[in-house]
Amino acid sequence: SNEKPTPETVLLRPGTKKALRHGRFKLHVDRASDEVQLFDLHLDPGETKDLRRTHPRIVTEMLDVLESFLANERSGERIEIGAERYDELRALGYAGDH
Repeated sequence: SNEKPTPETVLLRPGTKKALRHGRFKLHVDRASDEVQLFDLHLDPGETKDLRRTHPRIVTEMLDVLESFLANERSGERIEIGAERYDELRALGYAGDH
């Protein structure tokens, strides 16, 4: 797919660990150690085989989207999401009261 990830696919985790999911791919980033991992959730739902070296273009595109999203988050820009998306994020522990 040539479709680029959108900010709605960003999963923010407490602390320095962030993740971005788009389609079949999920990118994990530890901003403290600069460790980056890429997984194909269709072929590897347990996230055991890191594909960052075999798919560098996907890693670069997803990192760009993640950095852009985080820059907007730091600037205070709000991103609107629908009620259904909010409920999904809340069920996963990413939204709501903590």
